[in-house]
Amino acid sequence: VTFVVLSGCLKDSNKTKNGDLENCLENEAFEIANKHLNCSNFSLNTTYFCDIIDLDTVLKLTTSEKEWLPNYCSDLGEDIYYLDENGNETKFVVLDKSANKFLSVQNSGEICTNDSTKNIANCFSFEMAKVTVYSDLFDMKFNIELKPIFWNKFSSPEKNIASIYINTLENIDSIYNRKVHLHAILGNGVEEYPNSMINIHFDEIDILGKTFYDVYTYENAFNNDYIKMYYNSKYGIVSFIDDSGKQWRIKTE
Repeated sequence: VTFVVLSGCLKDSNKTKNGDLENCLENEAFEIANKHLNCSNFSLNTTYFCDIIDLDTVLKLTTSEKEWLPNYCSDLGEDIYYLDENGNETKFVVLDKSANKFLSVQNSGEICTNDSTKNIANCFSFEMAKVTVYSDLFDMKFNIELKPIFWNKFSSPEKNIASIYINTLENIDSIYNRKVHLHAILGNGVEEYPNSMINIHFDEIDILGKTFYDVYTYENAFNNDYIKMYYNSKYGIVSFIDDSGKQWRIKTE
């Protein structure tokens, strides 16, 4: 059982060059999202836990991992255009972006000495950056999140890998439903993370006449209610397939 507390604030980007990619997250401060919440005053769920331990640890994104959110370099209101095979255009508009530290409470796997039905919880923080874009084709907002992920048993706080997570939050009859359209575990995490079957990686792939490199996509064998997307560190969302089955790719010229 994991409890993550999320909130965010708008941040201005600081553009720096790292290799061939523009790394606009490198100089971000990743401020605490909720300054009034910490491990000592976190409301612990006593159904599952008997105690909470503050690990005093922040899972940070590395410089190379920060390159995987290229749209953080975009200005608010900037348009990102996509083409279909006939040259028709659609676009995503950058609405918001944030870079913060968030609090997480996770099962340590350690059983309580006075109650074997409960566990001790570990409390720590992690960095997350997010860009929100709006698609006029889908009439929908997409959240593109870059964050560390960690194992169910949080025994090694310094060992973490990063992922790209693209989702939408829909309000249906006052019930919020989060749809996942891409969950890409980056780099060596494909081998290390136990649920990596969701990952599909291409060293290179041709999409509508253009070759893209180091591309991730996602397949969900249990739920087909999502938009198939392709993603890399140079462009972000390089391609997607709409509800009619038509494929679109980013306009790079």
